[in-house]
Amino acid sequence: MTEPDALARLVTPEERERAITRLSDAFARDVLALAEFERRVAEAYRVQTQIELAEITRDLPETHTTASSLAPARPLAHQVKAFLSNVEQGGPLAVPERLVIRALLGNVELDLRAAEFTSQLTEIEIRSVLGNVELSLPADVAVENHGDALLGSFVVRTASSAASGAVVRVVGRALMGNVEIK
Repeated sequence: MTEPDALARLVTPEERERAITRLSDAFARDVLALAEFERRVAEAYRVQTQIELAEITRDLPETHTTASSLAPARPLAHQVKAFLSNVEQGGPLAVPERLVIRALLGNVELDLRAAEFTSQLTEIEIRSVLGNVELSLPADVAVENHGDALLGSFVVRTASSAASGAVVRVVGRALMGNVEIK
């Protein structure tokens, strides 16, 4: 496949989001005016090919910011609890070596994709009773699922590849509840 053929491929959702993130960064740094930013974002959602998408951001300076460089990781509590409530956390977090998550008639959503794991082996204990727990992990950690369910669901929807060497061991139970790790 030649380079022009590669650029004529259809845009993936991830490529589109990267372009929009780049536009947002340029707007935040006053490289783009509001009207130009809005026009380009609308265009980014309209275009279909990589060539068209590249044209939208070609004049913008390269940036090398990541979620971890934007803000320091803040420590995540050793316990996250939701009792008749909803708890959502994400961003640059420092995950402790052992984390306990409880959902009793509640909902817990933890997005740890931008998190720093403080240990090579992190154990996450989850108990969901008539509740819901959703845990999003980085793609480069291996996941060991030792959880089970009784009249509920305890599912891991992630490939176990340990490119970073980090391992997350998930233990616990869903009792008439749901636990989903992705």
